[in-house]
Amino acid sequence: MSCTVEHKYFIGNKVCRIIRRGMEIKCPSCEGVGEVVLLDGQLYKCPKCLGSKVIEAQPQWIVEGVERTVDKIEIIICPKHTSIQYHTSMCTRHYEIVDERRLLPTRKLAQEKCKRWNLKDNGE
Repeated sequence: MSCTVEHKYFIGNKVCRIIRRGMEIKCPSCEGVGEVVLLDGQLYKCPKCLGSKVIEAQPQWIVEGVERTVDKIEIIICPKHTSIQYHTSMCTRHYEIVDERRLLPTRKLAQEKCKRWNLKDNGE
């Protein structure tokens, strides 16, 4: 029995990977100072960031900073679905398995997809 599975990338292709990262932003309550002045004129540790000057924002989809190379293609065929995963590397000794939906051929296309996924707030 043979079957044909369509896939987007081939061994040796250069690709950009999309990842989800937690972000820290400057605390809006104390404007990144870590302290606030209350009505009595005293300085107090900011109640929102607890003096850390930053708060965690909702995780965002971003484009990984380095281009990767497709080293291996893994196709998993199940009765109800087919999954295509790519083994990609930045150097010859380390690779990661990445789902096809999180790879794009150019940084520009990857950035556009991140923007869409962040607006929808889910990339799945």
